[in-house]
Amino acid sequence: MITKSKIKNIKEYIPHGLKSFRLVSPELTPLEKSKLQIADYTDGAKFLPLAIGRISRFNAYGGWLLLKDRPKEHRYVMTLHWERTDWHGKHHEGASDVYKDCYQRKRILPPSEELLLLHNRVYSDILKSTDENRVKHVINLMLELFGACDFVEPNFTEPVHIKQKNFELLPAGEYPFERIQHLLGGDFHQNWAIRFLKDRFEFFQKNKPSLLIVGCGGYRGYVGFQYKKYLVLDNRRYGNAIYVFLANAEEITRYTKKEILDGQLHIARVPHTQDWQKNIEPFLK
Repeated sequence: MITKSKIKNIKEYIPHGLKSFRLVSPELTPLEKSKLQIADYTDGAKFLPLAIGRISRFNAYGGWLLLKDRPKEHRYVMTLHWERTDWHGKHHEGASDVYKDCYQRKRILPPSEELLLLHNRVYSDILKSTDENRVKHVINLMLELFGACDFVEPNFTEPVHIKQKNFELLPAGEYPFERIQHLLGGDFHQNWAIRFLKDRFEFFQKNKPSLLIVGCGGYRGYVGFQYKKYLVLDNRRYGNAIYVFLANAEEITRYTKKEILDGQLHIARVPHTQDWQKNIEPFLK
């Protein structure tokens, strides 16, 4: 069993002659299941693990490679909310889009390695010893999440009915924002961030979606709204973007995060700029 916090050379750890295998965690404690927000998962649940550290965050969200050898580009960075009181004592507030000269960058897509809960342990997908970069990433992911992992044979001793557990599907209806905010998770330190999230949620609800989906695990923070022709996927974090898919909710729940973000599946990406409502409206029919 590997018990280090991180490994660098996988050849020191893979048993000799083992060509394919799974990695398995130690038996889970209630505290670990609560920390990873899988306490309610049942056997056979396959999920993208929650981002709790650098490795799991990269696994869920990917990263960026700065291209410092190229000229900088003028790029949208964020939208700032501002408040002020004029000299008459009248309160004013608004939002301003911020653009800066930034290094060009290349997106590094998330590995999106999903894990399987079975008999109070967590298993990786089947890995091959020749795929060294993937094996190294998954070992370090397991070490970050569970503190240890071990090698086991690829085949389980009994059939496993795998249930994808990345989104919760909610039937159409009026859901109070407070319930969705709780499901989305996140620690909101700024009232304006909550307000903008609420504004977006109520705008999408007003257009009467037929279904809502809310992300679990590494998808936590995402909420989707199914309309007649399009699925709109938004993120709780202000300054990200809204993704539009020509698909239904049942299909999107089977995609990995890497597939969602690589640009091959979504047909539009709408940043959270001031004019986001005007830009997203054509897809809410």
